[in-house]
Amino acid sequence: MALKDGMVDGLLYKNGWRTVGPGGGGAQFYPGISHFNTDHMMVFCDMSASYMTLDGGKNWTDMSLKAKGSSVYFDPNDPDVVYVGSTGLYKSTDKGRHWAFILPAASDIVGETYSGDEASHLFLTKGEWPGGVIEGVAVNRKDSNQIAVALARARKSDAYGNTMFVYLTMDGGKTWRRTQDKIEGNRYRRLYFDPAAPADCPKLYAFSDKAIYSVCGCSMKVTPIALPEGASDVFSADAGMDKATGKAVLYFISVDPAPEKGRFHKHLWRSMDMGGSWQQLDYGYPSSAGGVPDGKQLACCESDASVIYLSVYRDRGFDPALQNYEGVKKSCDMGATWQWVLPIDNDFPANFEKSWMEIHYGYTWPEPPICMTVAPNNPDVLLYTTFGTSARTVDGGKNWQSTYSETLPDGSSIGRGLEVTTCYGVHFDPHNRDNMMISYTDIGLFRSENGGRSWIHSIQGIPKLWRNTCYWLTYDPEVPGRVWGAWGIPHDLPRYKLFRNNGFEANPQHRNGGIAKSDDGAAHWQVSNTGMDEHAVSTCILLDPTSPAGKRTLYATACGYGVYKSTDDGATWVTMNNGLGDNLYSWKIFRRESDGALILLNMRAEREGKLVEGEMYISFNGAESWQKIALPEGTNAPNDLAMDPRHPDRLYLACWPYDIDQRAQHGGVYRTDDLGKTWRRLPLPEGVEYTYGVTVDDQNPDTVFTVDFQQNCHRSDDGGNTWYRVAGYCFKWGHKAFVDPYNRDYIYITTFGSSVWYGPAKGNGLPYEDMLPMV
Repeated sequence: MALKDGMVDGLLYKNGWRTVGPGGGGAQFYPGISHFNTDHMMVFCDMSASYMTLDGGKNWTDMSLKAKGSSVYFDPNDPDVVYVGSTGLYKSTDKGRHWAFILPAASDIVGETYSGDEASHLFLTKGEWPGGVIEGVAVNRKDSNQIAVALARARKSDAYGNTMFVYLTMDGGKTWRRTQDKIEGNRYRRLYFDPAAPADCPKLYAFSDKAIYSVCGCSMKVTPIALPEGASDVFSADAGMDKATGKAVLYFISVDPAPEKGRFHKHLWRSMDMGGSWQQLDYGYPSSAGGVPDGKQLACCESDASVIYLSVYRDRGFDPALQNYEGVKKSCDMGATWQWVLPIDNDFPANFEKSWMEIHYGYTWPEPPICMTVAPNNPDVLLYTTFGTSARTVDGGKNWQSTYSETLPDGSSIGRGLEVTTCYGVHFDPHNRDNMMISYTDIGLFRSENGGRSWIHSIQGIPKLWRNTCYWLTYDPEVPGRVWGAWGIPHDLPRYKLFRNNGFEANPQHRNGGIAKSDDGAAHWQVSNTGMDEHAVSTCILLDPTSPAGKRTLYATACGYGVYKSTDDGATWVTMNNGLGDNLYSWKIFRRESDGALILLNMRAEREGKLVEGEMYISFNGAESWQKIALPEGTNAPNDLAMDPRHPDRLYLACWPYDIDQRAQHGGVYRTDDLGKTWRRLPLPEGVEYTYGVTVDDQNPDTVFTVDFQQNCHRSDDGGNTWYRVAGYCFKWGHKAFVDPYNRDYIYITTFGSSVWYGPAKGNGLPYEDMLPMV
């Protein structure tokens, strides 16, 4: 029976699903806080997810709104209403549980497409909606029917563009008007209703990355506001109300080229007269002595502009004499004076509650906040995000709490639902059902010794140049604790974007990797790659179970180096590329149980500006030689393979698409019953092209799962002839399904950006989970 919503054994379930992992680990952006309840917050990640919490970050709910969220605003007059900007404007009237389309109008939407490296989403409309991304949302405090959005990259795609608009509705979204005048820039920084403007003719301030504008809500006329002399780009911006006058106070950070070669100066500016004049605020600038903090992001309280927070960083190591901290500074007098509220020297201060990332990486990875927001009605509450963490203060900076993870007394970590990282595999210890591991990008590897309830970082002994990604693991079936891992510094393979513009080949210093071995269940590792090139980024490791313990035969794929083989438990390796062509960008290797035949997938790549098409091979002699298997017609990017153990020549192949006329084609899942002599594309729903993984339930081989980058896990119970969506799972960028070996009614799904999802293998029977039906 599917688990219901709520807490079960300390774990948060939504639609019978929960996310699994240590929490955090990836970049988080654009935080927002409710006007009514400072525990009601929202953040986004750059890997398509949106996260909502109602309890101050103790538990987060992961949701998907078809694309990466780029802005959020909580209605100032209704505690239940939330707006999110993405490839459209979404509205929730139940605190973020369900969402409906507001812009473009649902009645205008005739379809949607996915294209590009990241399956970028786009609504197709019969109206004048130009496409693009909504990077700013604001609601007028004087009238919640007045909603404004800032639309960027408006070129019918998710690619950066220079066409930018502000849209405004005066009737709650029934009708919209947009600016026609040119707005310079590529990105929006802030959108703000002038609190002094009359309700019947509102005024907006729009900050782009290049300029600042006022927008008349009656005429939609755009008026540029002159930047102060010497200021150029707008790096960060915010605005709030002067409580004494009721007028708007504008702030921004400029990024100005400095005389020193390769240096930039950031300056903080304030205007008290709607941009008529600007004052430069002194918060401490870089000096020739070096290391004085430099402004990175600012945030002020919307209802009290006297309170400003500034994220600052230093460009050199900490100097006690200079007291060149980095972290967060605060002003309570509109920037006249400043004090440190989060001073970081070589570690976080005692008033900061650290979680696993701060403990394991210190301040060097997460860095100072990349995004911050102050509660609109409470200047003491601030939520910030970094490239791996999030934290908040509720007392004006006296104390700080992590909001992405909880660290237990034994040192293990429990994610709070804010899972923000990519993973490739869920690996189960054949000797102990309580032991399992997740192989990750960016954070390497985590293991659990209690069935996934808490997690331990497991990279001890892995070289620093390898630690970014653990692509795959294999356990020894007879020796407890023995495991091999495939590691490498480049992440996101086999994505084509890594090869474009010769990016992979031109940077050998960024592609180290190899095989490591552990004899204590991944608590400690030893490099085990003698014979491998130092740049042999390993992406898969396979063990031949018929080889003797202590002298296992192992196979490893290495991007750019083909296939390696070891016959001595991984101590030494030799290349086994006889019969392979020019494409040695090997990705995954599989073994057929019936006869031990090996099947190899080589990824699609680019070399010297030319496409290198993906390939598929088979070896019947332990990789001594390889024979090509023809791919399905039109495909060139084999991503994953699954075998039917009852029928040796039946294979399922997941293929990644490529764009033809800005439309993804030749992806999907294919089946062959004759080892590739003929292929049949399986009938997934129309438009599903970005299939990443395919899985056969080895105990019920007619059951097949496929996961894609279009918010789906599909299941077939008849060998791929018919499919249905596994309802409840709704993360956009999915990787691969793994059947729970101890409860086969449940599956784990690895993702590109939301760690691992766990839920009922047949779904929960619900309709589309987060989005209300289009009407």
